[in-house]
Amino acid sequence: MGLHHLLFLVVISCSVSQATVRTVNNYITNSAQFSTVQPAITASATNDTIYLHGSPVSYGDFTITKRLVVIGAGYFLSNTINNYTTLVGNITIDTVSVNQALSGLTLQGLTINGQISNAGTDRANNVLIDRCKLSTTFITGSNWIIKNSFGSPSFTISSISSNVLISNNIFQSLYLGNGSSLISYAAGVKVSNNELGGLYIGSGFYILFVNNIIKNYTVGSYSINNTFSRNITFTDGGPSINFPPPNNTGSGNFNNINPLYINYSSPWPNSHYSGDLLSYDFNYQTGSVAINGGTDSTNIGISGGPYPTLTTKIFDGRTKIPLVTDVNIENAYVKPGQSIQIHFKARKNN
Repeated sequence: MGLHHLLFLVVISCSVSQATVRTVNNYITNSAQFSTVQPAITASATNDTIYLHGSPVSYGDFTITKRLVVIGAGYFLSNTINNYTTLVGNITIDTVSVNQALSGLTLQGLTINGQISNAGTDRANNVLIDRCKLSTTFITGSNWIIKNSFGSPSFTISSISSNVLISNNIFQSLYLGNGSSLISYAAGVKVSNNELGGLYIGSGFYILFVNNIIKNYTVGSYSINNTFSRNITFTDGGPSINFPPPNNTGSGNFNNINPLYINYSSPWPNSHYSGDLLSYDFNYQTGSVAINGGTDSTNIGISGGPYPTLTTKIFDGRTKIPLVTDVNIENAYVKPGQSIQIHFKARKNN
């Protein structure tokens, strides 16, 4: 095992208590405990953590059958060895084999090129998706949180679902539903404090949209009785947007108002497919209506709400696992059976 992998194991072991950490690397031979994801899941117990090293090769599809924490290296990376991201395919949450609702799952730091979905009709509850790059997600269950993530995702939320929060994300486009069969009267769906290059609602009922900044908007014929409050529409020269849309309700929106970002490069969102967004500053200049303008008296956009961030740098996908910055092996030489004395310095990502 290479030194930098040994260091990671030492540091992550300090950050995850009373659970086993298993590492997976599909690119560098013998650098982790597993070379594919599914055997690591099989070997894990409830509440264990699986870390997928950054790799130029996708880890492909895998199925989760228990409450786990699955962590990747991130997506828009710099200042790491090779800057490899963690790419995965389809993630299936299997409630069939366990024959019951699966409660508690965390996904962090992953580029999910496939879809997240349930296998079966039982609910997957208490799911956290954090600092991931997303594409397609099918939600069946309660208490889902999607936060501090990036991409152009689409969400299908079943009618038996409840308490779904999509918050403090930067999405080039956000797609909700596709025709009358999707997002059918799910209870407690809230979209808050996001930076949205586009919002497209194919179908949606009784969704609460609050404290978002939205640059483009399309509503389908099956989008009614949603509530839009304290959102900013900012078209940057495009067609004007007036909230609430027809057949929906809400108040206090700031229509066609420049939020006065500190550092913003037009045109949004086309320039935000890459790590360029990490150089932007979505905090606000003095006089912005976004400052303390939200329904909760915090900022509108990603710097307010339940999971605020004052920097776009968290949108590189790195998690809060400490990062080793300095290592000093203090032994001049080591005899057989003698311990190695290693001094670490590390910093934690915000």
